[in-house]
Amino acid sequence: MRKENADRNGRDTMKQKIYSAGVDVGTTTTQMILSQLTVENTAGPFDPPHVEITEKQVLYQSPIYFTPLCADGINIGAVEQILSAEFLKSGYKRADFSSGAVIITGESARKRNARATVDALSEQLGDFVVAEAGPDLESILAGQGAGAADFSKKQEKSVLNFDIGGGTTNACLFQTGVVTDAFALDIGGRLVRLDATGNVCYLSERLAPLVDTYHLCIHSGSRVAFAELCWLCEILADCFLQLAGLKPLEKTTEALFIGHAYAPRPVDAVTFSGGVAECVYSGAHVESLMETARYGDMGPLLGAKIREAFFPFPQLFCEAVEKIRATVIGACNYSMQVSGGTVVYDASVLPLKNLPVICMSVVEDEKEWTQTAEEKWARFGDAAAALAFEGPQNPSYECVKQIAEPIVRLFAARNVPIVVVIENDFAKALGQVLQRSFPKRPVVCIDGIRARDGDYIDIGMPVAQVIPVVVKTLIFL
Repeated sequence: MRKENADRNGRDTMKQKIYSAGVDVGTTTTQMILSQLTVENTAGPFDPPHVEITEKQVLYQSPIYFTPLCADGINIGAVEQILSAEFLKSGYKRADFSSGAVIITGESARKRNARATVDALSEQLGDFVVAEAGPDLESILAGQGAGAADFSKKQEKSVLNFDIGGGTTNACLFQTGVVTDAFALDIGGRLVRLDATGNVCYLSERLAPLVDTYHLCIHSGSRVAFAELCWLCEILADCFLQLAGLKPLEKTTEALFIGHAYAPRPVDAVTFSGGVAECVYSGAHVESLMETARYGDMGPLLGAKIREAFFPFPQLFCEAVEKIRATVIGACNYSMQVSGGTVVYDASVLPLKNLPVICMSVVEDEKEWTQTAEEKWARFGDAAAALAFEGPQNPSYECVKQIAEPIVRLFAARNVPIVVVIENDFAKALGQVLQRSFPKRPVVCIDGIRARDGDYIDIGMPVAQVIPVVVKTLIFL
């Protein structure tokens, strides 16, 4: 990846092309997208370097496949075959792709072999195509891929995006382009599966309490009446009105949250992505079991009922830029951050994958800080970890040396690479202090990256002083 020319003011633009792959293995569908990202130094001629992703271009989109399943859950071999065939069709080499994400979404993330699947796909796709899962992260990537984040930023509005797939709904609230909340629920088109004659082949256990509460006659192995299925979809559609702050939140909706709840608030706009969103925006009427079951589930009827529920609120109801491909586009184009210009790294230890993050606050009481850091690190035994903190803006050299002192003591007791991740822009100064303290240990100190407790981080190979980074959450329910 070569550096392109400087601008007319003589500033070094550090313009690079990085190739990114995104894979989404969902409850219903599996797909892959390949993109090209442009990384550039956007700082002024007299400012410190500031590197960011300035352009995103989709190079190739695979067809959408039904997710192959087997007795253990996901059929890993069949998914690998799909991706291998799609790379051949695309004309690109897997070795060219240095970033991206493998996302196991929806009910697929709960399969027994979900972790084995992401491990296998990550190995197949390359050193820095990473595995990600977790309902909140999925919500954010889907909202970004759907265009809700950009819409919110340009219109200076609050936008709530619902990504409705086969097994789950992942929602993200953006305020002027910034994520302010993310959550997920067990609402999806494939939670009730139907055969061509209207028999229920599968009813998710997560819907069983709802079915019992409303005394619905929907049972696995028996034929369902169209009116009963309509009632269920109307109840689920009403949940979206509650989540958009248009109705009070009911206990039956609260019971569908995954992991944590969400406090609804008024919003300026609502968008929908995911497979069911294709049915939300299609305008097609669904008036029979046969029309409902054309994909083998209740997705078409659920989409139609959601559209009907929002008829009285046309000012809120907006169309997403991307629908069924939103998550995979988000995984491909928005999972990666970059750090560069003022960083310190030892390329001999890169790439680093799946480092747990130990997030610390500013040192006020050094003894208490050290005790807290030791307790957090103890969760991971002797494994390497990344120390993350915000840090002050524009610290003096004396301040940097003070910040380094407890960090040096923390790493001195462990035979691991020194990896430090800072939000504010002083990684080079801190990294140089750490290098002097550990002349025989590899030091990686990067900035411009926000990470929190519970996150994991991947740090890729440098590309002309640019360090590709993915902060992720590896959670399988």
